[in-house]
Amino acid sequence: MSKNETMALAMTTYNAGAYLDEQLDSLRLQNVPFDEVVIVDDCSTDGTPQRVEEYIRKYDLKTWKLYRHEKNEGFISAFRDALSYCDKELIFLCDQDDVWYPEKTETIGEVFARHPELQVLATSFDLIDENGERIADKPMAKRMNHNLIRRPLEPGAFSWLSFDDVIGYNVSPGCTLALRRSLRNQYLTTPPDMTLPHDWAMCVIAGVGNGLGYLDMPLMGYRQHSSNTLGLKRRSTYEERVKAARIDARQKDAIAVLARSFNAPAPSIRKAEDVAQFFAQRAEALEERSIFELTSLLVSSTGSGFRLTIGMDIRTVMAYKGGSAKKDEPSQTNAAEMQAKAAEKAEDKTESSIPDQESK
Repeated sequence: MSKNETMALAMTTYNAGAYLDEQLDSLRLQNVPFDEVVIVDDCSTDGTPQRVEEYIRKYDLKTWKLYRHEKNEGFISAFRDALSYCDKELIFLCDQDDVWYPEKTETIGEVFARHPELQVLATSFDLIDENGERIADKPMAKRMNHNLIRRPLEPGAFSWLSFDDVIGYNVSPGCTLALRRSLRNQYLTTPPDMTLPHDWAMCVIAGVGNGLGYLDMPLMGYRQHSSNTLGLKRRSTYEERVKAARIDARQKDAIAVLARSFNAPAPSIRKAEDVAQFFAQRAEALEERSIFELTSLLVSSTGSGFRLTIGMDIRTVMAYKGGSAKKDEPSQTNAAEMQAKAAEKAEDKTESSIPDQESK
């Protein structure tokens, strides 16, 4: 890694619970230490900031700094503040309950040194449970990174990603990302109330500028537990899918705004606008429980992930205990069920999705 590429960590906490010390230990014991660690506590009520302060004192961590919100502002606002306080060339994002492998900073720093044009790097991860044990995953054909990247890439290698890769779905949890300070500066020009989560927004901006990369190497344990603010979750009930669909639509509209704001090529802007319109129509059709409209979207969709999403929408509507679809004849419902089954079969009956992006 270049001697000039100093490294900072941007971390947020909120009622951190049982896993905080293990996360902090894994940061402190990196093979290549951070030059700066910034932790923003989002007005915890369980003594989390006091625990962080005690940890800093215990290990005499002079380059670690804790900032505290006076009121709970949500994880996007907390991360924006943490990012704004960082003053090093490379900035790593971090959650409060994971485990970083000792080689993470060293490996990521080397990738940035080899690729000066790289602006944001995502890496792979291991899923772990409450006890730190690895959770088995079900990989799908022609997908990478726990099915979050919806095309095949070279296993175990660095690959470039494009704007198209992040236009419909995020490609990796934010805690796997590292970015250059220049990209951070671009992100901080976006509206603070933007509905798109900070990590996805930065991937979009990097994708627009041809500076988004992915390293197919697990460098951390990404913990799944009942108290996660975010995690890899599946939206199973009708009410959950309607709520998520509304959020999805707003997020896709935000991506289109970013594409225009950061001067994406005209074809990319048109594609972003088409995707935003598609998800707006999907949210409306799902809310109205219209099998006919959902089936029309299923037939017209081009992305494999889109087809699976709509297919599961249709199955969820048909199973909804509140009644059958409001606008559709039985024959249309039967045809929709066949289409939905075909979509699920084509996608190996697995849905990967970044979950509802909400504040804590």
